[in-house]
Amino acid sequence: MSKRAVLVSLRFTPAIVQHLVAYAKALQELGFTVEVVLDTAYMEFSELAEMTRASSKEPDLDRASFSHAIFFNVAFDNLALANRLKRRGARIIYIYHEPWEASFAFLRTDGFGIRVKAAIAHRVSRPLLKVADLVLVGSQYGLNAYRRADAHYNASVFCFPLIYDDEAGQPTPEIVQQKLSFSYLGNIGRVHGFDQFIRVMRESLLQKSNLRFMIASRYPLPEFVLRDDVIRRNLDKIDVMCGRTLTNEEINGCYRRSFGVWNLYRRSMQSGVLPKAFMYGTPVIASRIGSFPEYVRDGYNGRFACADDPDQVLSVLEELRSRTGEYAENCRRSFLDLFFYKSRVEDLRQLLA
Repeated sequence: MSKRAVLVSLRFTPAIVQHLVAYAKALQELGFTVEVVLDTAYMEFSELAEMTRASSKEPDLDRASFSHAIFFNVAFDNLALANRLKRRGARIIYIYHEPWEASFAFLRTDGFGIRVKAAIAHRVSRPLLKVADLVLVGSQYGLNAYRRADAHYNASVFCFPLIYDDEAGQPTPEIVQQKLSFSYLGNIGRVHGFDQFIRVMRESLLQKSNLRFMIASRYPLPEFVLRDDVIRRNLDKIDVMCGRTLTNEEINGCYRRSFGVWNLYRRSMQSGVLPKAFMYGTPVIASRIGSFPEYVRDGYNGRFACADDPDQVLSVLEELRSRTGEYAENCRRSFLDLFFYKSRVEDLRQLLA
């Protein structure tokens, strides 16, 4: 059979765009012809235009067979398509972003509503785990969680970090000088410590520091932020890009203008914000949970801190800002070594063999 791969994402998730691009380029380096099967909402992203040959829910199985099919996220339609592709000889790979964590700690970090959604997503994922030939998780922490709760569905699981194309290049001194903001980027929610970020920002504003802040998310800015008198009096120190899906150029601009990015999450298998920050030479401030200790080297490409101690966080931010150029170089090295698709091509070759 010829080496033809199909990349599948049947539920729109903006963060998946960069992984689709990276996998397509990695597979092409390995000699694959690549097609995509995507939710139609992805069609607005120009990055996918060149490789978009199949924009319907299913490829034309009467015209082409695939040696590999890679599924990127949870969707009800995944199982039927995976079974159909498998009958045609494709090897099924599932990139499993959120292995199940059966613990009460999940309720404390996410709340009841998110816990219910996670349980539904896990139930939808289980049949695909069973039919997959290979399951990939993004961190050793995720691999350990998978082995505790999901290995009985499929024991063929490997750790393979989230991969990206390099959109940034080495930051120049002029670019480093533009890094002026400490930023919260991505989903707004308790699990990512948004309430704690606002507390840190508010404390900085009360202290009348010269720190600038940025909040960028497709989710709307919560009302409790807009009602806060301290924040309302200091909007000139806060850049807000919320309530809509940002273009990739806008998102990249946020990373480019940041001297530090918030990763003080309450829970994480692997943060997608972290590799993008490293790509743009931007250190993260992270919690010592989940996969962060695997990828963050304190004082090299980021700093660890306690989100419940705003004064400590602000002190760490001053240190990040004072060493912006040094951190930029270190973060770029981390990205190229860990998350750049070219550094993972040979690993991918072995996994797909």
